[in-house]
Amino acid sequence: MAPGRRTTLSRWTSAFEPPIGFSGENMLIIDDLLLLPITGTLWVFKQIHGLAQEELANEAETITAELSEIYMMLETGQITEAEFDTREKELLDRLEELEPGEAEEEEAVSESEKAA
Repeated sequence: MAPGRRTTLSRWTSAFEPPIGFSGENMLIIDDLLLLPITGTLWVFKQIHGLAQEELANEAETITAELSEIYMMLETGQITEAEFDTREKELLDRLEELEPGEAEEEEAVSESEKAA
């Protein structure tokens, strides 16, 4: 090939080179700016999800603490057994509503044990 003669490939690649003063780093900044509404919204939803999970965990701990408290009240005679039964049922129902997946897993395990 003669010196100074450009091949088809070199003409093709030179057409897609960025303009002078425009580097690949600038493209990344532009991409980040264009995607900012999407990534920002996604970040907000992740934060909300994390806080909701934390709140559910705290509520389960609160219910468990209340259960312990009514057990102690029953043992010390501060409440009757009928009062204990109704409060315990309410608390256990609330706890079950918070963790529906665990109840289903326990049922599946008990069914597999019965089959064995």
